[in-house]
Amino acid sequence: MKNRDDEMMKIVYLSKKMKDADNRKYLLIKNLYEMSNLTYGKSSRESDYIILDRLGEFIDEVDRYIKHIRLFDNGKNGDIKAYEDILVFFQNSFCDSFILEDKITKLNNAIKSYKSEEKEHKQKTTLFQIESSNSSNIIDLELKIKKYELMLNHELIHGIREFLDNINYILFCENLLFLIGNYNIEERSRYNENKIVEMEKYIGTFLWINNKIYNKKLSEIKLKSLINDTIHQAGLEESLLSVTGLTKEVMGNTIGNIAADFTVLSGELTKENIDLNGIVTDNNTVFYSNFELSLNLKTLIDHLVSINKNNDTDLLLDEYKMTTGLGHKKSGRYIFYISGSYKTTLKSISDYLCNSLIFVYFWFRKELKSGSFSFEPSVILTECITYSYDFLKYYKAALLIADNSSNQRVSVLGRELQQFIPEDLAKLLVKAISDNCDVINESVLELTLRIAGSPLKKDLILLKKLSIINNSFKDACYKIMNEISKLGL
Repeated sequence: MKNRDDEMMKIVYLSKKMKDADNRKYLLIKNLYEMSNLTYGKSSRESDYIILDRLGEFIDEVDRYIKHIRLFDNGKNGDIKAYEDILVFFQNSFCDSFILEDKITKLNNAIKSYKSEEKEHKQKTTLFQIESSNSSNIIDLELKIKKYELMLNHELIHGIREFLDNINYILFCENLLFLIGNYNIEERSRYNENKIVEMEKYIGTFLWINNKIYNKKLSEIKLKSLINDTIHQAGLEESLLSVTGLTKEVMGNTIGNIAADFTVLSGELTKENIDLNGIVTDNNTVFYSNFELSLNLKTLIDHLVSINKNNDTDLLLDEYKMTTGLGHKKSGRYIFYISGSYKTTLKSISDYLCNSLIFVYFWFRKELKSGSFSFEPSVILTECITYSYDFLKYYKAALLIADNSSNQRVSVLGRELQQFIPEDLAKLLVKAISDNCDVINESVLELTLRIAGSPLKKDLILLKKLSIINNSFKDACYKIMNEISKLGL
């Protein structure tokens, strides 16, 4: 009877989330379609052309929002990857940097420039009536933009968050259902480390996206409640206990630990850990106690988590501070990112490595805090941390340079926004990505050999966990290097 009730809960819960997301999708697309109908009359003045360009960029971004919101229909038809594509797009274009709002700001600035120029014309020439033939169009455009700004702030932002929230819940439940369904009947109720790690990964991803959507730090108690309530409401509790082999008490402790550890990822950067120069000593190596190593990992994780948020140009490497005008150059540049495109770019690869590093270092820090290591792994992990800071420096430089409008251009075909970085920086970033994969894989192997010779039971458990982490990171690096080989660098 209990199993049948759980099955009904799964159906009802997912159906409700699907319906809510569908309703949100309809309202969002309705409002976005209205925005995409903005028009402006042509003229021979340069300021009019600038307005048309900025208007085109705004409409292109609106179209990208519509295209990705529509992917929800693919998800309903069984394409779970569509949910991931929606969340990744809006993480980049809404959560980390609200590009649509930025496009409106640039359009408003172009209008201000036009009005300033028109005022100058009025003072200098009697041909004002001829020159200002687009004045009525400007007034109409301004009124519509003000209307859309109100719509954006009072309806769309809230609507997008609610839509993404539903998608996050749906993806979380679909992942857990896949985990539950993908096991042999003989494994039922046996302790299964692989399933536990997978479950922890899905829970971590769910919390991560939730934090991105609302940009609000939750307490450990609220995080734990969020996980437990979601699993219970979705009717997945008993199935998860069965597939992982955990008791209710141990499951509760596991979820509690995830909630406690996640506060590291949702923490704010402090002034003391803004420096991205990494760890430097005479031998470029520092020996840490496990406690000190844990603190250093926290700082690194903070940087990895906030890499897309902190836009302080003071963090830019000196040799790239004057990098401008790549949008119009024909050589010495490399396409870092194509907004709204499904193509794999150097930015998407960097993001993937960033998330993989967070996963690995988050696990190491959790094990250090729980006292799982019977020795100090500082010597081995310090080299990894140093290489990860190198990756952060080059990735941050690429993000800041690509964000400069002079290093961007709209493609002739498809009107996609292309963002460029110097070709030599692209090569340095690719090398840093490759180095991180190599060094971390080598370090994990070294740790594995170190632990393998231990007769301690807790080391054997740690060895099994490390093997799972190793396989997961190796798989990520294989995908990364495969995509890098296609970049032509």
